[in-house]
Amino acid sequence: MKSFLLITFLFSSFFISGQDSSSVVISDITIIGNKKTRDFIILRELTFNKNDTILKSRLIKNLEQSKYNLTNTFLFNFITINTVKQDESHIEVVLILEERWYVFPVPIFTVAEPNFNTWWETKSLKRASYGMYVALENLTGRNDPLRLIFQTGYSSEFGFLYQLPYIDKKKQIGFSITSLYNNKKEAIYGTENNKRLFLKLPDKKIQEEYYSNVSFKYRKKLYNTHSFTLSHTGISIDDTLLKVNENYISNGIKKSSFFSLGYRFVHNKTNYLNYPLKGHYMSFSLNKIGLGIISDEIDMFYSKLWLRKFFQLSENVYYSTSLEMKLSKNVKQPYFLQEGLGYNDYVRGFEYYIIDGQQFAIFRNQFRYAILPQSEIIVDYIPFEKFKKIPYALYFGIYNDVGFLNDNYFNKNPKANTFLNGAGVSLDFVTYYDRILRIEFGFNNFAQTGVFIHFTTPI
Repeated sequence: MKSFLLITFLFSSFFISGQDSSSVVISDITIIGNKKTRDFIILRELTFNKNDTILKSRLIKNLEQSKYNLTNTFLFNFITINTVKQDESHIEVVLILEERWYVFPVPIFTVAEPNFNTWWETKSLKRASYGMYVALENLTGRNDPLRLIFQTGYSSEFGFLYQLPYIDKKKQIGFSITSLYNNKKEAIYGTENNKRLFLKLPDKKIQEEYYSNVSFKYRKKLYNTHSFTLSHTGISIDDTLLKVNENYISNGIKKSSFFSLGYRFVHNKTNYLNYPLKGHYMSFSLNKIGLGIISDEIDMFYSKLWLRKFFQLSENVYYSTSLEMKLSKNVKQPYFLQEGLGYNDYVRGFEYYIIDGQQFAIFRNQFRYAILPQSEIIVDYIPFEKFKKIPYALYFGIYNDVGFLNDNYFNKNPKANTFLNGAGVSLDFVTYYDRILRIEFGFNNFAQTGVFIHFTTPI
């Protein structure tokens, strides 16, 4: 037994001694270029602190991950991290940052459609809304966005959002507050053959809704965030809408007020959240609508799960896979709250269809090739310094999505309760301020084809 322990010890010692166990001390961290962003917001995203000792074999990975973390704050257009050797065992880390433009007074011109592709079928501007959206993305330098919206036309909307990432000394707890009011002259009261059914009252409002919430976030570690949200909703509809769908709100009522409570956990370790190529992402949420505080409240519960994994296979080839699921109580839900496939969630190749139901799952796979890897161009004639340097990348993709939606109550949509399979090729253009243009040619298992345009990441 003693001989065995001795051999094990010698073998372990030999194995460890064969590795590079030398380390360096980060004696200083210097930040350059943050004219508005506070230092502590930047330092919070680093995987190391001043005076930390790090193995040399881990240093590059720590610097790389720190750059990814800073990128995902959406505060900077360009980030460079260098090291300056002070002696054999001490280095200085230098962060060179180029801040974004943080003030965006943007005119609003939108159409009330689930996505760009359903609008493109008719190209009608009858359901257009217009107004002003003001975004102050880094109001006090604490990565605290303030957003104001003033919109009128087909639907009117007014409101604000303010978010502060940290309110405690340990920089772990943050909060946000939102308040919105909207009204519509036209409402979707149902679907048939996977198409929306509209009801319009040209001379008066058909629906009014008030919404407000307060949310607290807890982020002890770099990659895990817990969110708790308490919200209140008030909704009223016209009698005409009630006649065509008595369950638009619930049980034949035309006015309701209710509280909701939500919890969400997010684990994000991707290189770039808006268009990830490497890393992984997981999110899980629980949502209870109606807390029994107000009489005749809506009673609804659902949960959602997102799993995404991104691989770099070679210098310019990437693969990604994801699973998304929604589960809800197998009861008849208020129509204005239920949301199946065709809005924020969809199987590619089925963008033209609304598929109502209570539960769904989507499994996505995609290969991407970087035709033009991430690069940048300087345009001298642009007068604004923050816009002169333009990053860009172009990717060719091949994808396949498989999905299924379960519906027990609507029974008027043939693409529910059946497997959905879509595949195709894509071309993605990515540039600064998180702008993505994705053009896809796809087909589905119903022998339908189409060209689809999106402005979000494919997975």
